[in-house]
Amino acid sequence: MPTPEDSEFAAAVRRAGLAIPAERWEAMRDAYFSMQALLKVLDDPLTYADEPAVLPDLAPRRGRR
Repeated sequence: MPTPEDSEFAAAVRRAGLAIPAERWEAMRDAYFSMQALLKVLDDPLTYADEPAVLPDLAPRRGRR
């Protein structure tokens, strides 16, 4: 019996109209759920107060010592 995760991935593949070979199915399912986890992080960005400070630009420039 397929798990809910398997059913979710199968539905996403059908909606996209893709055909995935059986030997690639597990790897693609894992990649799909990894991307879903990343999207959750990207959907909730850090506030300006929580962002790391900008690093100073220390690259040498012409006329600058």
